[in-house]
Amino acid sequence: MKHWVLIGIVTSLLLTGCQEQGSVNLSEAERFIDRMQSGEFKEAAEQISVDLKAHISPELIEDAWITANERYGNVLQYDYVNTKFEDGFETIYFHGKVTDMQRLVSVSFNEQDDVIGFHFTHEE
Repeated sequence: MKHWVLIGIVTSLLLTGCQEQGSVNLSEAERFIDRMQSGEFKEAAEQISVDLKAHISPELIEDAWITANERYGNVLQYDYVNTKFEDGFETIYFHGKVTDMQRLVSVSFNEQDDVIGFHFTHEE
C-alpha cells in the first residue's frame, strides 16, 4: 500500500509550465533512474526527501519500482524531454523506451532538491 503512496504523491505533482534543459537536478534524476534500474534501492533511497524517508523504506521503493515494471515493462532506455517547475516543485520528464512501447518517465524534486517521487505515464 505504501508504494502506492509514493506513486500517488508524484501523480499529484505532475505539473505545468516549462523550462529549458539544464536543470541542476537533471543528473540527479538520471542517477535515480539508473540506481533503480540497477537494483540499488538503498542508494536510490538516499536521494529521497526526509519526509518520505520517515514513511517509505528502501524495500517499499523497490516494491514500487517492481510494481511499475510489472505494470508498464522495464525501462530499457530514456532521453530527456523537459523540466517543469511549479509551486516549488521540479519535475523532470524523459521519453522512456519501456519494453516494447514508449512511456513518459518523470522524477520529481522538492525545494531542497530531494526526490519526492517517480512516475510512469502514457506518451501523448
